[in-house]
Amino acid sequence: MPNRTVPDSSVPSRDLGRKNDSVLSNAAQLTIIIVGIAVALLVIVVTATWCRRTKRVEGGTLNKTANGFGYVSKHYGPGELKKKKSKGGAHLGQSNGHGPGGGPRESEDMVVLEGCRGVDKVGDLLKASAEMLGKGSVGTTFKVAMDGGDVVVVKRVREKRNGGKEMDGFLRQIGGLRHCNIVSLRAYHNSNYELLLVYDFLPKGSLHFVLHGNRGPGRTPLDWATRLKLASGSAQGLAFLHGCNKAKLFHGNLTSSNILVDQMGSACIADIGLQQLLPAPFSSNSAYKAPELMLPSSKSPRKFTQKCDVYSFGVVLMEILTGKTAGEEGEMSLVEWVRMVVQKECSTWEVLDFELLGDKEMEEEMWALLQVGLLSVSPLPKDRPTMGMVHRMIEDIRQKGVREDGAKSILDDLTSDSSPSHSESTP
Repeated sequence: MPNRTVPDSSVPSRDLGRKNDSVLSNAAQLTIIIVGIAVALLVIVVTATWCRRTKRVEGGTLNKTANGFGYVSKHYGPGELKKKKSKGGAHLGQSNGHGPGGGPRESEDMVVLEGCRGVDKVGDLLKASAEMLGKGSVGTTFKVAMDGGDVVVVKRVREKRNGGKEMDGFLRQIGGLRHCNIVSLRAYHNSNYELLLVYDFLPKGSLHFVLHGNRGPGRTPLDWATRLKLASGSAQGLAFLHGCNKAKLFHGNLTSSNILVDQMGSACIADIGLQQLLPAPFSSNSAYKAPELMLPSSKSPRKFTQKCDVYSFGVVLMEILTGKTAGEEGEMSLVEWVRMVVQKECSTWEVLDFELLGDKEMEEEMWALLQVGLLSVSPLPKDRPTMGMVHRMIEDIRQKGVREDGAKSILDDLTSDSSPSHSESTP
């Protein structure tokens, strides 16, 4: 019988196995690809959602608060931070720039100064619940509630600034100032694209609001003793700034809006040092400017001195006495109006706030404080007293007229609900 070759059944089995393995391999690869695409899409969706949640609203309009609170000035920087609502309330968002979304990276450190708690990283501020108080020529100001319960004020500076190690050293110097009549700088973050400044929060608002806010029916008159206390505290804070070291520090933009009121009803000077941080001088209201700063000149801008602060403080004293605002562009300034009335030898009450009629027996003290104000706004810097002298004169007036009637001050009725902190009616 012819030999028949018996087919090797193992051959087709191996071929079939290889075929099945190939099919399984292709299926596995397809599955991996599909899963990878799904994961990538999920990451994209999550990232986009997060970006939308944290993205700051750029541009647009934002009216300052009705009472003008919050270190505010007039020039709005690009991409200003705005109040953003979410389930957890408002938060400090991030801007367009070098960090995520444009602001500083959340992991970047804050420089923490004496008395600051709960602020170690920039992210501690960006994630906290925040309320915008105002914005202006220097930056945007927020009231921020930290996770630990502390409330601070954060100023986000956007203007081009004097930079480098000198600026950092200056910030540390300002941050080292501690006085009962100064709003303390508690922490800061300084980078090439942004500056964050963290201050104490003072819930009773500004001197501007105390003097000029709610002038309609139902307003409680601001008595003389309270006005004199605020004048003395403001003078003491500014005198401390001028004399605390040999650096010849000055404020540079003193107005009634950046004199704040603390829980005890004492005046505290705010915004210290901002003038020196910016390359070009700024002032939101020429009514507070010393005349030597406004003289036409082809040369570089005139140098600011401590005597310029004295002039600005003299304007503040006139606000305290008259109840009138300092004046706006195109109007007769408060200084011009007071000088005109005094030169006409009118009655003292032609100058003074009508709310002071209840303290008519203190007219002599009021007239004395008016003389201090007029001396402070002398046209020539050399004729103005130092702030130390101004404070001593005010204290002399105050001590001679100390009353022991125990009358309640209007400041006792001010709360964070009635007057937000850190105001500026566009200083």
